[in-house]
Amino acid sequence: GAGIAAELGIYLSPGSFFVPAGDGKGFFHLAQLFSPRGDLVLEAAQVHVAPWERNWGLAGGDEFPVAALPWGKIGFLIGTDVCYPEAGRILALQGADLFLAPVTLPASAAAAVLDGVWSQVQGNQVYALEAGLTGRGGELVLAGRAGGYGPCELVPDGSGILGAAFAADREALARVRESYPIFAHLNSDLYRRRLGQAWESLP
Repeated sequence: GAGIAAELGIYLSPGSFFVPAGDGKGFFHLAQLFSPRGDLVLEAAQVHVAPWERNWGLAGGDEFPVAALPWGKIGFLIGTDVCYPEAGRILALQGADLFLAPVTLPASAAAAVLDGVWSQVQGNQVYALEAGLTGRGGELVLAGRAGGYGPCELVPDGSGILGAAFAADREALARVRESYPIFAHLNSDLYRRRLGQAWESLP
C-alpha cells in the first residue's frame, strides 16, 4: 500500500487485513491509510466484535483515531463497527468529515445492518466510502458491498447514495451542518454520566 500510494502520489487505503493480536489472543481486523509520500498517516482496528467474528478468533481494538489531511479529517469504521451508532459519533465529535468503511458483513444480514454506513453518514453529517469483503469465510457468505454516501441534502435524488466517482465537497457539507447543527442537540450530560459506565459494563 505504501509503495503504490507513493508511486501514484495519492492518499490510499488498501483495504483491511488481519494481524496477530499477540499473546495468543487471536487477531485484529486492521485498516491503514498512506500519504502520497508513502507515509502511514492512519491505522485503526475494528473495535466491536460480533459473536461469529469472535468464533473466528477476532479481538477488538479500543480506539477510533482520526487523521487530519489537507482536505479534512478522516476516520475508519471497520467491519461491524458500522452497526454501532457511537462508533461514528466518536469519529464525528473528533471532527471527521469522511468515514472509510472496509466492512465484513454477511450477505444474510438484515437491511439495518447492511445499511449501517448509510445510517452513520446521515446521523453524523459526513461523507463515507464503503468497500466490503466478498467471498466466503467458512460457511459464511459475505455481502461484498461497495459505495459512496453523503447527507441526503447533498444528493439530487435525496437518497444519500453517491456515484462511485463522486467528489466530496467540504463547503457543501459545511452548509448542511450550518442549516441543521445536529451536535447542538447532544445530551452531553448524559454522555458523561452514562456512556462510560455502559462501556465499562461490557463483557
